[in-house]
Amino acid sequence: MNRKNTDLIYSILFVLCLIMILQNCKKEEEFSVPFTQVVDVDSNVYIVVTIGNQAWLKENLRTTRYNDYTAIPEIIDAVAWANLSTPGRCTYNNTDNQDTIAVYGRFYNWYAVNTNKLCPIGWHVPSNDEWSALINNLGGENIAGGKLKEIGLEHWESPNADADNSSGFTATPGGIRYTNGNFYDMGYSSKWWTSTKYVFDEERIDIVYLHNLSGSVSRGFVEKQQGLCVRCLLD
Repeated sequence: MNRKNTDLIYSILFVLCLIMILQNCKKEEEFSVPFTQVVDVDSNVYIVVTIGNQAWLKENLRTTRYNDYTAIPEIIDAVAWANLSTPGRCTYNNTDNQDTIAVYGRFYNWYAVNTNKLCPIGWHVPSNDEWSALINNLGGENIAGGKLKEIGLEHWESPNADADNSSGFTATPGGIRYTNGNFYDMGYSSKWWTSTKYVFDEERIDIVYLHNLSGSVSRGFVEKQQGLCVRCLLD
């Protein structure tokens, strides 16, 4: 092999090595977003928290309108809620107390979630896999719940096991509205929709939830008519 070909090969190898180094450096860069707050169409302000390579809203969604400014119907009556097969929203025990809503957010049924217009533009309801990425980043299902839960007993019922909120996610126990229209579990559990249908029954949807008695994260599935909280994830 002549000198010219040898130099060419070395030059190619050098460039390839340089590309690999730059790619590795890029992977090691800390994920960040250029803003700390997001405002929805109702002018509600949400803090942005970065966890691993994801950016989440620090509070549960509380908008009364989709991101195209269309109103989401508020359903107060329990029977009407139970019979709903179209989008609906409500608050726990139908409260209109703004401080309570600011802490716990609003409930939405699956039909509202499935419009893909709930979260502010540029954000979305996370899939089961995206929730898994968050949980795995925090050490797995057995311990991630404590890292997600708000500290103390101001909103959580005792013992609020293992809560340290080291992630900054600040989960509050907003409870749930069941298919029958009744409200349960405020103070005891945080429950959120995913955007993923339950693999064995497309009429049910995967959810993620935390409990005051445990520092773990639980997974489950519910009927589309139930009312759950929503956390938004950056696209």
